[in-house]
Formats: sequence, C-alpha cells, structure tokens
Amino acid sequence: MRNDVVLTALDVGSTKVTAIIATVHADNKVEIKGKGECVSLGIESGVIKDIDSIAKSIRSALKQAEDKSSLEAINIFASISGKFIKSQNVIGRTSIVGVQSQPGEFTREHVEESIRKAENNAISNSQLTSENYEVIHSLPQFYEIDGKKDIINPVNMTGYHLTSFVHLITVESTAKRNLLKAIELAGYKVKEPVVSSLASGKSVLNNDERHLGAILLDIGGGTTDVAVFYRNTLRFSGVIEYGGNDITKDIAVGLITPMNFAEKIKKTAGSALSEVVDREEMVEIQRMGEEKTDKKSRKFLAQLMEARLQHMLGRTYQELLKFPQFDAMAAGLIITGGTAQLNNLSQLCKASFNKPIRIGTPDLSGFTGIKDSLAKPEYSTVIGLLHYGAEKINELNSSMENTISIDGFMKTTKKILNKIKDFF
Repeated sequence: MRNDVVLTALDVGSTKVTAIIATVHADNKVEIKGKGECVSLGIESGVIKDIDSIAKSIRSALKQAEDKSSLEAINIFASISGKFIKSQNVIGRTSIVGVQSQPGEFTREHVEESIRKAENNAISNSQLTSENYEVIHSLPQFYEIDGKKDIINPVNMTGYHLTSFVHLITVESTAKRNLLKAIELAGYKVKEPVVSSLASGKSVLNNDERHLGAILLDIGGGTTDVAVFYRNTLRFSGVIEYGGNDITKDIAVGLITPMNFAEKIKKTAGSALSEVVDREEMVEIQRMGEEKTDKKSRKFLAQLMEARLQHMLGRTYQELLKFPQFDAMAAGLIITGGTAQLNNLSQLCKASFNKPIRIGTPDLSGFTGIKDSLAKPEYSTVIGLLHYGAEKINELNSSMENTISIDGFMKTTKKILNKIKDFF
C-alpha cells in the first residue's frame, strides 16, 4: 500500500501569503494538517517588486504551517497571477494509418503528440514569438476524430485523424522565475506553479456550473482572475490588474485616512452599492497622521467603492469580450476571493452583467482535518491548489495500477518511476 504523501499549497497573493500543508492518504483522501498566513510585502498586482521582502513573507507562512502540522513543506504547488499571464485556444492534429490503410487505434502517445503540435502551432501567435513567454498549462478541452466532435477521451478509439482543442496558458518567463526564486530564497522548492484561476475553479465550481457554463471572477487584493468554464473544461482565462487593494487606496485618498483604517472600514461599513445607503448616515474616520477622528458620509464611502468596482467590472467585461460565447454561460457569474465578501457586491454584479450571481466558497467536502476556518472566499485559491495537487498524486497512483501493454512497458515504467522520485 502506498505511503501517505505530503502536499503543500502556497497562495502568494498581493495582500497575504497563505500556506496549507496536508497529507494525501493511500485511499486518496486529503487531510489538512496545518495553515500559515502572513501579510504580503514586496508584491503588487502579482508583480514582485522586492524579492527579499516577499521571500520573508513566504518563509513566515510556510514556517507557521510546518509548526502547526509537524511536517516539512514539500511538494509545493504555488499560485501565480498577474497581467503577465496570457491565454489562447489552439488546435493540434495527428494522423495514423493501420494495416492495409485501415483506421488505427489512438493511444495516449497520439493524444500527447497532438497536444504538443497545438503548442507548436501557437508559436505563430505574437505572444509566443518572444523568448519572454513560456507555456505553463496545456489544458485539453475536447477532441475530434475524423470530423466527429466533442470527444472526451480518444484513447483506445479508432480513426484516421485526431484533433486536439487545447486551452494554452503562457506566463512571462521572468515573472515565473522571480516567483520560484522568491520561494527558493525562503528555503523551499516548488513542485509546480499553478495559475490562480485554474486553482480557484477546482475548489469553487460545482459539477452543474462546470458543465452548463460559468464565469468565475476571483477578486483578490492585487488582481482579478477571470475564467470561463464550459462542458467541464476551461475555455477562457484572463487577468485584470485591479483588485481589492485599489478600492482601499481610493478610500484612503478620498477620505484622507491611513491605508490600514481604509481597509478596515471597507469591510465593516463599506458598500458596493451607494444607492442602498442612507445619505444621512455617518461613519467615524481616523485622520491621517492623527489620533483624532472625523465624521464622514457613509454614502460617500460607498460611492468611492462603487466607482472603483464599476471600473473593475467594466475592465472584466472588456476582457470577457475576447471570448464571445461568454454570454451564453447558463450558470451565470460566480464571485470569489477576499473582495467577494464586500457588502452588496452581488447586487452590483447582477446589475452589471444581468446574470445569476453566486458568492463562491471553497468546497471542503472531500477534506478532513483542520478545515473549519477555511470555508471563506479568500481561501478559494489555496484550497484549489490542494485539489490540483491531490489530483496529480492520484493520477500517478492510478497510472501505476493500470494494465501496461508489453510494447510500452519499459518506457511507461521509466516515466512512472521518475514521477515517483519527484514526490517521495
């Protein structure tokens, strides 16, 4: 029986760094063992500005998780988000001919070949002609065999021509390397970086939403991650370089108050909709550089917040226009991330998008351990990283159990053994 595998999720956000250490048991169940959190320093809108500062924040969060779990933080799956992430949908094709020109049987190797061809075809796109970008995720959406579309799994099926439809996500190489270096400076090694929207989608969306079509907005501190899921696959992804911190800055400037107080009052007295706030209602505001307070209109506070949110939602809509089918997503809009908890945000989004709205929290039903405090939108990405990492480990476990053909035995065994070394 397989030993328990330690799995670490590391969400490096622009507001805070969150780390969770868990174990994946032999029955593929995930047990959360420890959590750590630290204020993010040296990163803005996903861009590292001071690598030593963010390394210290990462080290603090991971050390807390290690102390609480009594485990070493290994097999680290780390989030990455920022405007330096690009995506596109691409196509790759491969053909086979059997004996006497009869159709052949597609194998896993044929599928992988068609996906590689999709990646190569994408080189013609301007965003990949530069050496500054590299592929971070190649996500098959569906396949086509001899003109028959929407094939979910072509392995062992018969045909002449296989076409893979792939969602390709690329990242600026320097941004990725800076993240990996920051984690290295903290004293740790990353198993795999994961785009935040992909992770959040795994923890927040239910089966119906994934199948019928859903738009996911993960509004963090520094960025807003946008993703469209349809028929259980990612069809579009993008990043807006605005988040909850921009709302806080507007409050600090508009009310002339310190940033920490602006953040506090945003959560306690703020509203995403100004029309629901009484004009006569007042709030106590701390003066900049003084201990004294002033009374300011709560409606004005809401107007500051609504103006920034309208701008962010407008930018989100413009991003979604790159995927024209987004308006047909029947499950509507799911909002998650720390900023999703703002008062009346659902109403504002419903008015802006005219779609069903839900505030998304991470699905913890398949987890055990210390999970009670994690059922909040702000933990969607870090829990999604656990889902993602556990799937990788479970896929490895399944591949070891499957029957291996004689012809491919040595090649497949070598591949599996190399993967095992990475995890243990």
